[in-house]
Amino acid sequence: MGRLISCDVWTGRFQSVQPERNPDCRACAQREFPYLEGQAQPHITMCGRALSVQIHERGRTLDLPALQQRLASTIPGVRQNGFLLRFQFGSL
Repeated sequence: MGRLISCDVWTGRFQSVQPERNPDCRACAQREFPYLEGQAQPHITMCGRALSVQIHERGRTLDLPALQQRLASTIPGVRQNGFLLRFQFGSL
């Protein structure tokens, strides 16, 4: 349908937007997904109006509770649930 749907896992809120496609974007326009398919390194995906970052790490474990503690010393409101970290940095 050409829409991007996001879900806030803490509140259960869904949001649907219809972003403009960048004709030069490998994912949006050319439908190439080497990072999601595990064919390219590093496994980091960034997209969206408000920056969202996904890190797909298979070669080592990621200690989210330790990262939460480290970030919480400078960024208020950092939360994690074992699968992801959530925080807002600056004013978006």
